Amino acid sequence: MCEVSLLDVVAKIALSGAQILLSGDDAQLPPIGNFWHGVPPPAFLDSDLMKELAPVRIELTVCKRCGPMVTEFVSQTFDFAKDFTSSRDQNTWLWFVFYDGNGWSQTPFGYYAREGKRRRLDDLGWHHSLYGTLLLWCMKDLSWVQKKIPESKRTNPPVAIAVPLERVARPLAVLCDALFGDQVKVFTHHAIRGLSVNVVHGLRHRRWIGAEDQFAGVQEDSERDYMVQTRGKDKTVMWLEKQPYGTPPERQKGKGRKGRQSSKGGSKGSKEKEQGPSKQEKYAIRMNKVIENLQIPWFDLGKSYDT
Repeated sequence: MCEVSLLDVVAKIALSGAQILLSGDDAQLPPIGNFWHGVPPPAFLDSDLMKELAPVRIELTVCKRCGPMVTEFVSQTFDFAKDFTSSRDQNTWLWFVFYDGNGWSQTPFGYYAREGKRRRLDDLGWHHSLYGTLLLWCMKDLSWVQKKIPESKRTNPPVAIAVPLERVARPLAVLCDALFGDQVKVFTHHAIRGLSVNVVHGLRHRRWIGAEDQFAGVQEDSERDYMVQTRGKDKTVMWLEKQPYGTPPERQKGKGRKGRQSSKGGSKGSKEKEQGPSKQEKYAIRMNKVIENLQIPWFDLGKSYDT
């Protein structure tokens, strides 16, 4: 994540003949409001500026944080990470949980996001079954870390929850603080980047009550999933709504439903549905197929399972 204004300064330094060493992860989130005189810049890695600043490029593809199950899933799901492999220093456990997105209700907080802008009445912020299961799982994870992970290898915090939107992060953060103190922390996607955590729970959710749009808005960017999936060292659990594209077997049987445009304007993907599957639908289908092909453990939160 490097703003064009910073690159302008770096380019001027390079004119003095100084050698430039650049390092970073191009799959991270892009800068916010990244414009140059009102115009968005071209992709930096493919630009002439990049070729001038750093003509020699070395790409690191071996992940030391995550185990092979995570890196194999990532390499088969994201085109930009086809060479992504694990050093096998970790044996990260990966699970997927699918839940009913129609269980969302209004946020319990009547707060102001920004001065003078009140939250809408259809803001989601509470999901009884999801939160209950997630918090119980975090309790078990915290106990597991304390029993199984040597103190020298415990992270701070040992358990993290990553969510895309503040209106969901806020009630979860209040609950986690009351139940776990600083042992379980809630982060938005921007805040969790760069962290290494023993156990990570990544949550996908819709933006508004009644709108099956968990792949709209900021969540159109599938690289956010990659970022969350690669934060966990020992365990990673991804929580996704079943709507609108179903669970892995439903996709194989053609039962996944088509996406529905959000009542708040929809996304770029929603405009493409008459012309064929959107980018977000293709991503969801591909992800479900990889889960099935790699036999990654998953379950449906709304179903009963024999024990």
